[in-house]
Amino acid sequence: MRGRRNQNVLVVGSGEIAHSLLSQNPGWSSVRHSGVSATKFDNFNCVINASFDPCYLDSDMNSSLSFDADLASRCLHAKYIFLSTRLVYQPGLNLHEDAETVKVANQNAEIYGLNKLAMEREITSRHNNALILRLPNVISQRTSTNRYWGRLTESAKQGFVSLDVSSSGIRDFLYARDLALMLSELIGENATGIFNIAYPEKMPAEKLVLELRKYFPIKSVTYAPDNTHQYSLDSTKLGAVIDLRRFSLSSALKQILEETCTL
Repeated sequence: MRGRRNQNVLVVGSGEIAHSLLSQNPGWSSVRHSGVSATKFDNFNCVINASFDPCYLDSDMNSSLSFDADLASRCLHAKYIFLSTRLVYQPGLNLHEDAETVKVANQNAEIYGLNKLAMEREITSRHNNALILRLPNVISQRTSTNRYWGRLTESAKQGFVSLDVSSSGIRDFLYARDLALMLSELIGENATGIFNIAYPEKMPAEKLVLELRKYFPIKSVTYAPDNTHQYSLDSTKLGAVIDLRRFSLSSALKQILEETCTL
């Protein structure tokens, strides 16, 4: 690992991702969204923004006046890490990691994704040491049932699952613990720019169901007739910076599901 090994890191946020970042990196500090105004950022040389802002669902969001942009401006002396989303890749948008395309959004997912894309650009225009991570569905043993993975495992406990892709369709998932480890390595490498954070391994829905069946008495499975909701993030750029061979979705699912069944 190159770069600065001993970062004085602050995690902003209190949700599932923030919890995993801190549990895997116990030397890091944390502050809730509400405590940012009283925080002295001069004490940190790396700030990770893992907070959630509901304004991203607002079609009239002004990225230049947002919490996330303001936080970037307060951390110009430090590395600033912003957690973005796979939803910047809209169907038909043909957006790549360093592309500059914008289109009008109509649906909530599109609005959220394009607001995140606008924020990425706002941050990179303000901060010359920013690291932006585009994430898939981040999952853990305690993912809320308000989210896709949480609903999927909850219904599996009841004996049925319903997928929004075909049996051959792919939906990327990322274990929150692995995100924390990957991010720690990216910090150690002093990486900047935009990265998709994903496993090289891609798992079709049919195989995902087989994994779930090892732990739940699933009797009924429904697949979507098409792959409108399929997505798969390219991790090539990430793999050129850190060694991804020790990370896999199969092993992540095994750890998550084994622990889920004991909760």
